[in-house]
Amino acid sequence: MIRVFVVDDHPAVRAGISTMLNAEPGLEFAGAAQDARQALQSIGTVRPDVALIDYKLPAENGLVLCHRVKQLPHAPGVLIYTGLHHSSLGVAAAVAGANGVLTKTAAPDELLDAIRLVARGRIIMPAATAERVRASAARLDPDDVPIFGMLMQHTPGTEIAATLKIDGEHLSSRVGRMLGRLVVDTTAPRSRV
Repeated sequence: MIRVFVVDDHPAVRAGISTMLNAEPGLEFAGAAQDARQALQSIGTVRPDVALIDYKLPAENGLVLCHRVKQLPHAPGVLIYTGLHHSSLGVAAAVAGANGVLTKTAAPDELLDAIRLVARGRIIMPAATAERVRASAARLDPDDVPIFGMLMQHTPGTEIAATLKIDGEHLSSRVGRMLGRLVVDTTAPRSRV
């Protein structure tokens, strides 16, 4: 049974996904939260297999929450589920440690398939063009570019820290700083992910 925790600030979205998950064989709704603070506390206790996290949350965006969730012991797979269609979201999501990105315009079967793939450890990110990766890297401190490169290859944090001879807390702090520089502007013109 794949247990899924939903983080979205819209009650109707949480209720709809809960109903869909409980009606689907092999999937189970494990709980929900409306904001990052609530989510982090609950995910650490509930220990779901997958966290379905909206990008736009009150006070803290879903990518920052994703990064924090991935620091938990027994961290779940994370699928960023968003209404945002911005070409840089996949790059920022990879830096945050997300396992996938899916837009809310996806069909229900596509969402259920994505949850199953993330639960199996698959990475389902939108393709990032070389131009988008270069533009994102240019927004970072030069010292963070090697970390960025390893994160784009989905290198585990423990391996990055060992390679760079830094502790996990320092790495986490640097990734958090990188996410601050890669925040997706939700007011900018949008393109398909």
